[in-house]
Amino acid sequence: MTPNPAAATLRLAGQTEKALPRKFPFTRTTLDGLKVPAGKDRVWVYDSRVRNLCFSKSATGTTAYYWSGKIGGRMSRFKLADGSLEVEQARQLAAEAESKRAHGVNPLDERKQARGEMTFRELFAWYLENHSKAKKRTWKDDEQKFNKFLQPIAGRKVSSITRQDIATLHRKIGATVPGSANRVLALISSIFGQAAKLGVEVQNPAKGVDRFPEHDRARYLLPDELERFLAAVDNEPNPIWKDVFRVALFTGARKNNILTMRWEEVDLPANVWRIPGEKFKNGQPQTIHLPASVVEILRAREGRKSEWVFPSDGPTGHASQPRHAWDRLLERAGLKELWIHDLRRSLGSWMAATGASLSVIGKGLGHRTTSTTARYARLDLSPVKAGVDTAVAAMLAAAKPKPEPVGSGDTAK
Repeated sequence: MTPNPAAATLRLAGQTEKALPRKFPFTRTTLDGLKVPAGKDRVWVYDSRVRNLCFSKSATGTTAYYWSGKIGGRMSRFKLADGSLEVEQARQLAAEAESKRAHGVNPLDERKQARGEMTFRELFAWYLENHSKAKKRTWKDDEQKFNKFLQPIAGRKVSSITRQDIATLHRKIGATVPGSANRVLALISSIFGQAAKLGVEVQNPAKGVDRFPEHDRARYLLPDELERFLAAVDNEPNPIWKDVFRVALFTGARKNNILTMRWEEVDLPANVWRIPGEKFKNGQPQTIHLPASVVEILRAREGRKSEWVFPSDGPTGHASQPRHAWDRLLERAGLKELWIHDLRRSLGSWMAATGASLSVIGKGLGHRTTSTTARYARLDLSPVKAGVDTAVAAMLAAAKPKPEPVGSGDTAK
């Protein structure tokens, strides 16, 4: 006869082993109220509703659900879940294990296989070394995405990660940064796509997850913002970042190209910076005009014993992490929602505002789409030089503090 749940609950409050029922219908209340008898290290109880489901509580308070029964004629026991799991969910896990056993599948063997299975962290480490670093210039971005966004699934076995898991993670990231959420989703898909090369045959859980809609970003520095921005740059205590941010604004170059700028790429007498093709996805080199203000910055940096224009004591030898300096700058300038890449867009916007043609702007910023490249190829650097110089001069003029207007206010009496 099934014990009365109310009576079982009363007996659970006792401290003696004799008063403790071994089998009763699990509820959250009875399990939470379970006492370990004095002198015992652990207590085991069994659910009267689902076969082979048991619950364990240690003297230190650790709890867990287990499947307990005969496998191949021998008594076996293995953990199903942490004891905080809801009772109905634990019953479902026990029922699934029992169903497998009934159909000739040894759930214990499955557990042993799962313990030896690769985790997502291990799969990513392989992906980073054998795919990302070998084929992508932006492999550091992959590493940063993993460290920042993918820790919730890092310790999970690869086969246990479901589409629902990825959809939930994608939705959580996208609540604040939808663009980043889409990049993370693409990274997850790529990782699982490469898993087959390791003999890991799993469904790609990123497939079928809808991406967030994205719109072209149109943020750039307006005249009143530009004055505050340059004033904040002037007050940057780290001379490396002070120069990096000015070069980014006045050349429109990409952040990584600036951080990895070598002296051998720079021709100051000619006012040009020749970036080699291996730094770009299409393998095509790019020549950037250096306005006078940038040449002045670079000349002041000459003479340092480093191959890098912006050296660092870090492992790469060059400056690589401007995030904290950038955050400081925005706080000083009172600016929000501004990215370093927006400085590149700012130069293009100011070039357009000062009369440069679209093709000249594209040449100056190194756009590489097929249609625009064909037009840029017909241009030499002379009109680009004029367009960049005019835009930089306009930005510097706009950033100068404005004199206070002279009014006819009251005079002191």
